[in-house]
Amino acid sequence: RRRAQSAARRLPSDRGPRGAERASGEYVGFVDSDDTVDADMYETLYRIASENNLDLMYSNSVRIYENKPPKYTHSESGEIFIMDVKEALAMNFKQIMNSSVCTMIARKELFERVKFPEDMRFEDRATAYRLINGSKKIGYIRKSFYRYYQHSDSFIHRRDWAYYYDYAKVDRQRMMFLNESKLFTKEE
Repeated sequence: RRRAQSAARRLPSDRGPRGAERASGEYVGFVDSDDTVDADMYETLYRIASENNLDLMYSNSVRIYENKPPKYTHSESGEIFIMDVKEALAMNFKQIMNSSVCTMIARKELFERVKFPEDMRFEDRATAYRLINGSKKIGYIRKSFYRYYQHSDSFIHRRDWAYYYDYAKVDRQRMMFLNESKLFTKEE
C-alpha cells in the first residue's frame, strides 16, 4: 500500500524526474495518499518560512489508528523554533523533531543535491537529515498539522526481515554521517 504512496518521492531515476524535481514552486511538500493535512498547514508553514528566510520548515504529525485513540508523539505547544543546521540536526537525531518529509516544506533547490533512496522503506528517515544538512536555516513549529493514518496492512508496517534490514541500514547511514560530519562531540 505505502509503496505506491511514496512513489512520487522515489521513482527510479531511469523512469524520469521524481516528484520534487517536477515541482514548480519555491517550496515542496509531500502528502501520502491515505493521509490528510489540516487546511492551514501549508499556508502556516510557508508564512513562517518566508518571514524567516528558511530552507526547511517542519511541523508535527499525529498518528491515527483504526481502533485506538490518536497518538500525539511530540509537544503541541505551538512554539516556533528557528535553528541553524547543528541545532536542527540535534533535534532530528534526538527525535524531538520527526524525520517525516510529510510534516515539512523544503526549498525546491534542496532536491537538486538531495535525492530520496530507491527501493527501500524509511526513505524519509534516510533523507530528512540530509535535507537539514543542506540547509542554512530551519524552522520547526510544535503543532500537528499532518494526520498519519496507521493501517495494519500497510507496507511500512510489514515486519519482515527486509523491514529490519532497511531500518538498520538507514540508521547506519545516519550514524556514519554523524561521525564523519564532526558537528558533535561525544559529550553532546
